[in-house]
Amino acid sequence: MFLDNQQELRLQTAETLLLKLKAKTVLDLGCGKGDLIARLRNNPHFEKIVGVDASGQILKMAKEILALPTDSSRISLLHRCITELENEHTDTVCMYYSAYTFKKRKPYTSYLTFRAIDSYASSS
Repeated sequence: MFLDNQQELRLQTAETLLLKLKAKTVLDLGCGKGDLIARLRNNPHFEKIVGVDASGQILKMAKEILALPTDSSRISLLHRCITELENEHTDTVCMYYSAYTFKKRKPYTSYLTFRAIDSYASSS
């Protein structure tokens, strides 16, 4: 998976923030191709990672990129809308890929999202 410097910095910041929040289980809403999941799965601190996306096509690509074993209990990918989530119990919810997508469409929204992450990460 190729990541440019900005993507890598965003992923590093997101992981740092999740660690500072002491997140053990993470729900990644709008996980896209699974960039954040790929990053978090290398850290044993995260006990459970659930990626959710409304696009079946994108999730299929994520499954191929992540090459998850079919019996993985630690990482799962779900094809669902946010309104269909009922039994996904996690201690932390993030929207890494969704916020990145907003940046392409609405820079101000993305700026506020990443500014909040940066502020929290640097103040803790």
